[in-house]
This record gives sequence, structure tokens and C-alpha cells, in this order.
Amino acid sequence: MKKIGVIGGGISGLTLGCVLKGSGKECVIFERSSALSEHGAGISLTPNACKILDEIDILDAVRAESCSPLDIAWRDDQGNVIKKVNINEFGEVITSNRKVLIKKLYEKFINLGGEIKFNHELLDIVKEKELVFKNQENVSVDYIAGCDGIKSLIRTNKIKKDKINFSGYTAWRGIGSSDSKRINIYLGKNSHIVCYPVNEKLETSFIATKEAPVHQNVKEALVNASELDTELIMRPLRNTERVLKNDAVTKILEKEKSLGDDIQIQDIFGEV
Repeated sequence: MKKIGVIGGGISGLTLGCVLKGSGKECVIFERSSALSEHGAGISLTPNACKILDEIDILDAVRAESCSPLDIAWRDDQGNVIKKVNINEFGEVITSNRKVLIKKLYEKFINLGGEIKFNHELLDIVKEKELVFKNQENVSVDYIAGCDGIKSLIRTNKIKKDKINFSGYTAWRGIGSSDSKRINIYLGKNSHIVCYPVNEKLETSFIATKEAPVHQNVKEALVNASELDTELIMRPLRNTERVLKNDAVTKILEKEKSLGDDIQIQDIFGEV
């Protein structure tokens, strides 16, 4: 049987893997990280996504650990409602945590007999179908599917030469808490905030986007960096952020390790 190599073990790679294994196709997923991420921000699943999850038989499992919001409200920067739409007008919409979706997809893929190889960062493709990895392993496959994200090596090196451009906006996101079971979108001048519950406990995802002119060097650093150039900080404060590695980040991680759950935001004022 012909083998399909799927590059990337994120949402798209795992979903494709489940579809392929469910239809009797032989495939293996190659993921550059050492394990699936235990952290994640919010994700909203609209009817098209729910249809796919239902077809691979994990919709009920995802729904059980997520939230079905009541409606969507667009608001001005003072919180006044501009327009409100009942969620049923869109069909089923589920709001969840990315790590919940990844976990359910991974469990389904493994239960279907799927194989995922970690620590496999793709460097090149030779002879059309031979995958060359950073760990010095070469693997031959019959077909290749690129699910390796915004900095896809397959897309940029084998299909289209393109470049990531910094939009001039920055986004700050995290998981907090709320008493609202709706999707709220706050619109401000050159900025907006989106927040929604990710489970029935009303733990709430938020993302604030604002126009933020920065130095060209900062833009280039952000564009050139990969997930492997970042660290997760502020987890004990329930405000996890992914940031570029630097001296300040190292100091924050040291304080988190030494202070543990007793750490307060005041303890890292000097670094943030």
C-alpha cells in the first residue's frame, strides 16, 4: 500500500491523519516538536469544522469539554451592544481550547492505528519523495502532504516562493474567567478584542489586537522566529504567554521555578 507522509502534527495534520486512516490509507505524521503542546489558546469551531469532526467521530468528545455559546455580540469600546446575533443563525458553533481539540484528534489518530514521529523537523525533499530531517533520518514516501503551518517548508521551497509580512498589528491572548456564555467582540479605534468561553466552567479565551508600530528589527525578528525560539511564561499566574527567548524571559522562568505557586505579578515587574 502506498504511504502518505504528513508534515506537521498540528490541527490540520492530525485531522488529515484521522481522515486518511479512517478511509484505510497508510500514513505517518512527522512532527518537529518532542511532544504535543500541553498549552493552547481558544479556538472557535464553526459548522464546517464541526462537520469534519463529526465525520471522524470526535465531535461529541470535543463538545463535552467545550462550550456552546448563546450568541455573538458586537460592542463599541464602552461595551455598548452594536448588534447581537443568535448563534443558531450560523449553525452549530463550539468554542473550545486548542489543547482539547489537539488531544481528541491525537487520541483518535492513535486509536485508528496511526503513527506520529516526534523530533522530525523537515529540512528538505530530495528525489521528489524522500524526506530529509534535521535528526539525520531520511524517509521515503509515495505522497507528501504539507501541514507545517505558516512557515511551511513545502509551500515556500517546493510550491511558491513567498515571504511572511508583518501586518503592523500585535495580538495579546490568554485564558481568563468570565460570567458570560456569549462571544463578545469589542471594536475600538485601530484595535479590537474578541473573547468567548472555552468550556462550561466559563474559562474564557481573549485576544486583543492593536495597531503597534515597532522598529523594523523587531518586525524581522518576529517574522524569522519559529516556535522553537520561544518560551511559555506566566503559567503559575494563569496568564500563559508565548514570547521570544531573551534575558528577561530567562529571569522570569527562574523566578517561576524558585517561587512556584507563590509567585505574584509584582515579582516580575522588572522583567515585563
